[in-house]
Amino acid sequence: MKHISITALAIAAIMMAGCTNGYDDMMPQQPGQQAQSANRVVTLTTTVGFDGSAQTRSLYDDGLKIFAIGDKIAVAYQNTSGEMVKQEVTLALADIKNNGKYARLTITATNPQSDGKLRIVYPASMANDDGTVDMNQIYNEQDGTLATFGNKYDVAAYDGKLDGAALPKNAPLTNQLAVCNFTIKDDGDAFITSSITKLTIKNGKDVYHVTTSYLNNIWVGIKPITSGDIEIYAAKRKELYRKKVTSNTSLAANTITPINIKVSLIEGATSGLFTANEDGDLIYFSRGNLTTMYTSHWNNWSFADKQYGYIGEAPGNTCIDDRYYGCVVDLFGWSTNANTNYFGVNVSDEDETYMGDFYDWGIADIRNGGGRNKWRTPSATEFTHLLFQRSGTTINGVSNARFVRAYIGNYKTGGLILFPDHYVHPDELKLPGSQFINNRAHSEADGAGTYDLYTTFEWLQMEAAGAVFLPAAGLRVGTEVAVRYYGQRQGYHTSSIYTGDYVWTMGTDLRRLGSSTECSFETGIWEKNRHVGCSVRLIGPVEQ
Repeated sequence: MKHISITALAIAAIMMAGCTNGYDDMMPQQPGQQAQSANRVVTLTTTVGFDGSAQTRSLYDDGLKIFAIGDKIAVAYQNTSGEMVKQEVTLALADIKNNGKYARLTITATNPQSDGKLRIVYPASMANDDGTVDMNQIYNEQDGTLATFGNKYDVAAYDGKLDGAALPKNAPLTNQLAVCNFTIKDDGDAFITSSITKLTIKNGKDVYHVTTSYLNNIWVGIKPITSGDIEIYAAKRKELYRKKVTSNTSLAANTITPINIKVSLIEGATSGLFTANEDGDLIYFSRGNLTTMYTSHWNNWSFADKQYGYIGEAPGNTCIDDRYYGCVVDLFGWSTNANTNYFGVNVSDEDETYMGDFYDWGIADIRNGGGRNKWRTPSATEFTHLLFQRSGTTINGVSNARFVRAYIGNYKTGGLILFPDHYVHPDELKLPGSQFINNRAHSEADGAGTYDLYTTFEWLQMEAAGAVFLPAAGLRVGTEVAVRYYGQRQGYHTSSIYTGDYVWTMGTDLRRLGSSTECSFETGIWEKNRHVGCSVRLIGPVEQ
């Protein structure tokens, strides 16, 4: 095997926004920098163009990017076997020249292929083993500060070929990302940027989750965009705001784009975002289960004040047939387009009463949910994806953590806590038990009755981080609520028909079983008779 030592001189100069990436200012080749016959040493001069203006560890206030001791640069070359070989160079004091504007690199290459592929990536942490840029980090790890972005994710790369079996003399690095500087107002023209706890930007299947707080402007690096629609969600603890840009949008690499947007509050929404299908569509949940009150007819719709709130067997679900003023219902038969069965508010225990096409609860005029047609009922496929298929963050060592069976408030309310796609557990709050996360067991042998416990105060912190709670509000048949089931057993209607008399519901059972033979349901999607009264939890947006 032949070994060749390659030395490279890398120059970095951040150009102010609007400048070009010309190479007129590149350092000239100096005497003695030609390849040496003994060890085939060559010198590479590169120009790196970055944009920025604020002062951080790696940016001067005049916008110049500098190299620092400990910075790493990746060089990947193609060998004679056709493989890409990556090496990382860690900069020492002696490598850094001209106050950090230049840096000298030295690697040892084995059997480089003549005119083979070459990739140079700065910083090296953004380089895959084959030298390609690893974009996954920019989806989930940005914090909105220019310091973090400039030091870790403001990636520049060179894609070229070896000059024979050596590095080319000049290989200018080019920024790979568009740099966005967000300032955000609400509908009332008040600046809320510094109150935002999470910013989510979606362009097709590219979704960027930026965890941030107390910033006057938010810096985000994204892949360049030539056209298309962009969704922007801004979470302010429990509140969620949205902006959809439907015009052709262009965001170029190697430029800073100030983005001043006005976002609209989604009335009645929780702040967490969830992937609902394989296409990557995002959804959010309503802040409580759906309820309706009888006045002159069933038309006073609202969401429960708290996510863990439900009626159970209190007067309401048990008085549907009496229809006196103030009667409140939150367990519904399946909603159809039959004139006598809109929204499933019906005392009948016959499936025939609930036959017909589905009539979505989201059509209702929900007074604390923004009005009519602002919500929709999730499908069985969406619930399946939410519970068992979507990607999630790692919580307490469990990857793709999606839900935990839990009780809130000293065994008062049982149900499911759903973790949003990019969930950050509150500091100093105990982690969900790893044995409870994604646990859907339903027999003693499988660990039935396994759940986590949280005080109300602890839950409120999780709610502010975007978690959703679906209480076990019981089941209803006619005017009777299964007393032993509420607080332990849940059923949530979907918009999907199973077959004939049956529809799909999402449900779980938190009871401790006396024996493994007692009938019980694991967490999952189950068929239920149309007449069974179940809870309804709506999702948005409606244009999916």
